[in-house]
Amino acid sequence: MASDFSIRVIDSDDENDTNLLRVLAEQLHVYHRLATHGEFQQLSVMLNNDVEEIKGGILAYTHGIWLDIEFVWVADSYRRNKHGSQMLNAVELKAQSRGCKRVYLDTGASTAKSFFEACGYTICGEIPCYKDEDSRYWMCKEFV
Repeated sequence: MASDFSIRVIDSDDENDTNLLRVLAEQLHVYHRLATHGEFQQLSVMLNNDVEEIKGGILAYTHGIWLDIEFVWVADSYRRNKHGSQMLNAVELKAQSRGCKRVYLDTGASTAKSFFEACGYTICGEIPCYKDEDSRYWMCKEFV
């Protein structure tokens, strides 16, 4: 039986890594949909410039009363122009239309922590000295 499979460690960003991320995302999506009886749903927001290049985005999912935000990114040249808060507002509104009452995310960047706090998020957990002297924060927010 041991010869029926192999285990590989991928330690670089290449096509194998990209393919693994795609397969994991697909399979976890299927698993979560089944485990939550269909209430698990992906939710994404894109920020595009005038030539349709992606300059920001949010990857998230909803299940039950929760919006779980996985990734938030805005290109450096687009930051400090309210694009992040506009995308966050858009994903929160869509989640609320799906019945969500709360949102959760985690971050390790102090600038991101400040951004989320300005958007109404509070710290609900922390790992001090996660990386060097920086903490990792779990943040949440209740929708009104």
